[in-house]
Amino acid sequence: MSNTTINAFAVSPNAAGGTNLFAGTSADGLFLSTDDGTSWTQINAGLTNINVKALVAIPNGAGGTDLFAGTYGDGVFRSTNNGAGWFKVNSGLTNTYVNFLVVGPNLAGLTNLFAGTLSGLFASSDNGLSWTQVSSSLPTSVYNLTVYGTNLFASASYGIYVSTDNGVSWTRASADLANTYVLSFAGIDTSLFAGTVGGGVYRSTDNGASWAKVNTGLASTTVWSLAVRANGAEGSNLFAGTNGSGVFVSGDNGAIWTSVNAGLPTSVILSLVVSGSTLFAGTQSNGVWQRPLSEMLT
Repeated sequence: MSNTTINAFAVSPNAAGGTNLFAGTSADGLFLSTDDGTSWTQINAGLTNINVKALVAIPNGAGGTDLFAGTYGDGVFRSTNNGAGWFKVNSGLTNTYVNFLVVGPNLAGLTNLFAGTLSGLFASSDNGLSWTQVSSSLPTSVYNLTVYGTNLFASASYGIYVSTDNGVSWTRASADLANTYVLSFAGIDTSLFAGTVGGGVYRSTDNGASWAKVNTGLASTTVWSLAVRANGAEGSNLFAGTNGSGVFVSGDNGAIWTSVNAGLPTSVILSLVVSGSTLFAGTQSNGVWQRPLSEMLT
């Protein structure tokens, strides 16, 4: 994977009491590591498109995990055996260019899987077997989505939209980001963060009604990815993967950012995930890199 572009990560528990770490790539499909990234195995059986843009893992209620991979051009694939085999789950999905996959809030006992495509947002309540478009009040292209509390926040065609009814209806969350392209989301307690193109990181403390820049110390204002490491009574850390300046960390809700790039040979960070005591960074054309959280916490 040394020359691979990493678009997405997913983490799930394994039978040995550890974790499975999955990586989706632009040109080589999917990989699995069962030893915290030390080694990787390609897991593309049944996958008919190797440009994987999105990954998500959902507990299946039987002690296992269902994995979903969103591809750019061939829709969504599902695996029920830790990636050993994949099958397509596109019924009702009218656009197969998938930008992201997100598990929605469990409202009234219903867990929805959302897929953002080039022609709108789709939801599935049966593990991808059928899909329904739920974004008639959203712009056409949906770029990212996050669950914050019981609300959904979506970035679509320069702006952020909010749904309080599990995606059935949407309204513009705020005019503050009306002309901003949002790439990533993260939430810490009462703060919701948005990583943008050209504007850095924005923070909302009123459930998306208003947003303010929090960029002090951030050397790049295009933020591809955000990840959170909850730190118990000591607070939480927010990590930002940027387009040209590597990885930054903030321990004060984005007020101040510090570069944590020691040993990182690349500056374009497309994806981040915290697994156990390690932060994993997915790069553009340079594979996966890892660093212990203990070296970066502020």
